[in-house]
Parts: sequence; C-alpha cells; structure tokens
Amino acid sequence: MARTTGRWLLLEKEQRIAERDMLLVEVDHRVKNNLAILSSLLSLQRQKSDNIEVKEALSKAGGRVHSLSKAYESLRYDNLDNIAVVDMRDFLNRLCGSLREALALDGRIELIVAAEPCQLSRDRAGAVGLLINELVTNAVKHAFVDRESGAITVEMRTISDGAVLEVRDNGVGLPDIIRDGAQGTQFLEAFAQMAKGELDSETSEQGTRYICKLEETP
Repeated sequence: MARTTGRWLLLEKEQRIAERDMLLVEVDHRVKNNLAILSSLLSLQRQKSDNIEVKEALSKAGGRVHSLSKAYESLRYDNLDNIAVVDMRDFLNRLCGSLREALALDGRIELIVAAEPCQLSRDRAGAVGLLINELVTNAVKHAFVDRESGAITVEMRTISDGAVLEVRDNGVGLPDIIRDGAQGTQFLEAFAQMAKGELDSETSEQGTRYICKLEETP
C-alpha cells in the first residue's frame, strides 16, 4: 500500500511539474510576442512622425522596450525546484552576452563579467538586468568618446547582509546631462528601487563607477 501511494505521489508531482512547465512556456511566448508588437508599433509611429522631439522620445521608448526584452530573455527557469529564484552568475553572463550582440561590440569595447555565486528572487533579478542594461548602454554611448578602446566591468559579489552590484568603466566620464537629473537617471533609480537596492555613483576623467548595494538575498 505504501509503495502504491508513493508511486501515485511521484506521478502526481511529475504531472504538476509538466503542467507548470507548459504554463511557463505559454507565458514566455505571450510576453515575448507582446514586447515584439510594442517595439514594432513604436518603430512604426517613429517613422510616421515628422516631429524631431517625438521621434527622439519614441526612439528612447523603443530602447527601453528592447532593454526589457533582453533582460526577460535572459531569465530562464534553470532551477525547476524553485523557479522564483535566479542564479545571478549565470544570468549576468547570459545578459552580457546578449548585450555584446545587441550593442555590436566589435572588440573595441570589452564587456567583462565577474560574478560570485549569488541568488536573487526573479523580480529582483529582472530589475538588476534592466539596471545593468541601462548602465552598459550609457557607457558604450558616452564613456569612450575619442577613445580607441575601453572596458566595462559588471561585477557582483556577496557580502554578509546581501550582495553588491558594481558596473564600472575606464572611460572619460559621463557628461553632466547624463548624470544630473536626466530621465535616464530616473530610470536607474527606479530599477535600483525595484531590485531593493541603493545606488551610488562617481565619475571622473578616469571613468565612471556605479555601485548598487542589494538588501538581504534572495
């Protein structure tokens, strides 16, 4: 009787896992489709508009959608025993791999990942992905003006009461319009808050450094 009950419980568990996996695939499919549709609509509206400011605003909005898409694509369900938790070392390596392709880094700018084993809840990991995407994109666009080469490092390390994310470059420093109250800065603060973190930064002619201290993990 005990063996029969055990087999029945095992079959029931396997069925629940299969149903969950099917649901996750369907959710992933719908989210990706919706993001693709939204990106296409923004692109279409930008092409139709003759207003330069509108075009720029729609282009920035499209960039945010692209960032969200890349971060979402990197969130896989690797740990089937606990799909709410993300392996951040693996996640950061996947995300930065996608960024290298999306930003067409041809070797002139090196994107380095140095991440210790760390886990975060799925929603916090997504926010960290958006934060990294924004920081790396800003660095690629602004940090290496008139420079032949450079490096951006994405580092995550664990501490006694949580984890620390650091994104730094060895560029020329960010312009005032980027670091002083611009819309991009508001996005950075919002992403840090979503990740339950506190964001600090410093910039000079030797480069820019962002540090986000994350509360107790996961």
